[in-house]
Amino acid sequence: MSRNKLYWIVLSICIAGYLWVGYNYSRTSEFSVKNNNEPGFCMIRSLTGVPCPSCGMTRSVTTMVHGNIYEAIWWNPLGIMMFIAMIIFPGWIIADWIRKKHTFYNFYFQVEKLFQIKPIAIIAVFLMTMLWIWNIFKFT
Repeated sequence: MSRNKLYWIVLSICIAGYLWVGYNYSRTSEFSVKNNNEPGFCMIRSLTGVPCPSCGMTRSVTTMVHGNIYEAIWWNPLGIMMFIAMIIFPGWIIADWIRKKHTFYNFYFQVEKLFQIKPIAIIAVFLMTMLWIWNIFKFT
């Protein structure tokens, strides 16, 4: 994949994420741990009744926007990483374009190579499985 194609894909995902979080942010002033039905949409949960590992990401990122880190972790710890990525990645990509560099492109492929290392891949799959189990108990 070319550098520009990767950059446009990541920027498009970030823009879609901003729009989705903005929409959900405008629907409520603050989420509550007690109300795990609003807002959010998970196609997997809608079809199967079973939450997926990423269930709670929208609520997590939106509670981060509200400044509530602990509640964001409760909704989905991956939301913290998504929130940080949505802040850092667009600026990094734009800086690469301005400076005619490939630092984000190189970072992307280094991370991809990292997850090809078997022990790291096993740990990542284990952690995602644990998150999925937690979501199943938390959201059902």
